[in-house]
Order: sequence, then structure tokens, then C-alpha cells
Amino acid sequence: MKHLKPLLLLPILLILVLLIEGKKQKLETGDIAFSSFHSKDNDGFSIITLEDIPAHTTIYFTDSEWNGNRFGIDEGNLVWNSGFQSILSHTEIDFSDINNTPKTNIGLIHGRLNLNHKEDAIFAYSGESIKQPTVFIAAVSNHAKSYGTLINTNLKEGQTAITYPKNTFSATYIGDLKDVEKVDVLKSLNDFDNYKLNQFSEGLAKK
Repeated sequence: MKHLKPLLLLPILLILVLLIEGKKQKLETGDIAFSSFHSKDNDGFSIITLEDIPAHTTIYFTDSEWNGNRFGIDEGNLVWNSGFQSILSHTEIDFSDINNTPKTNIGLIHGRLNLNHKEDAIFAYSGESIKQPTVFIAAVSNHAKSYGTLINTNLKEGQTAITYPKNTFSATYIGDLKDVEKVDVLKSLNDFDNYKLNQFSEGLAKK
């Protein structure tokens, strides 16, 4: 009987290992961040991974407003899958032509987002399905009110929710984020001196 005890413990240990590994694979707030945003002509954006992204991970993107409990049924959605291989931390992933035929340099994508030139936001989240988030990972906007609200998202404006200056229709980070600590990446991405910004003139923005 003494020899049976270690054998009985093996299945329990295996289950514990699998549970721990499963928890590691779930994305959390701040595991990715937006590094560019383009809402005019060829709409698009970029993200940078701040943790390793497991293979077959799905992230949803929407430009619908959040009301504190749910997304609106309007606006568009993108569904991105990381593909067959894991993606290392500090990898930049580009999404282009998202208002027509979305393209990405890594993984698979389908859906469409048609961003408003002057005021719009994008939420990145994981969940059971489109418009049903369980974890908000990141957000970006060119106007604070475009989020709707950040209540019940765990996102913080100026950190995991990046809000570009008013009238910005194109923002591209121009610094080097390789080998930079996660907290410092988020600080850099919220410092708009580190960007190439294109903005509407005040008169044009009001039209």
C-alpha cells in the first residue's frame, strides 16, 4: 500500500500542472498595447505584445462604445487568431485596411472596422464570443468620450487605454520598444512626444 501512494499522487500533480499552464495562457489586462492608430483612408492599427501569446489565442476588437455592462450592437468587429505558433513578447503586429479587406502580418483575421475619422475607440478583449468580453486587454482612442466609459473594464486611461490628442487621425509610435520593461512600454506609449501624429486642423475637425 505504501508504494501505491506516490502512484495515486501522480494524477493529482498532473491535473495541478495542467491547471497552472491553463491559467498562464489566459491573457490579462495590459498583455498587449496599441502602438499605432489610423482612422482616415486606409484604416488600421498596430499592437505590441507585452507577454508571450500562446498559439491559437483569439482576441476580439470592436469600435463599439462600452456602457459599463455591455457593448452597443452598432459598429464593427474584428476577430484575430494568433495562428499555429506562439508569439513572443515585444512582437509588433500590424492590422491594415480594416475598413475594406483586413490584413495582418501575423495570424488570421476576419471581420471589419470602419473607424470614424475624428472620434473613435478600439477595444481589445478576450471572451466567449464577439461583443461578450471576459477580459479587457487594451484600448485606444482619439477622443476620450469615444470609449463610452471604462467602468468595469479594468482599463486605465493613460496606461492600458491610450487616448491620443484631440483631432488625431493618425498616430505612429517611432521609438524602440525592444527589451523594455512592460510598465515602461506603457509609459512610453502614453507619451505623445514619442509619436508621429497627424491631426485635423480645428476648423476642419468641426465640420
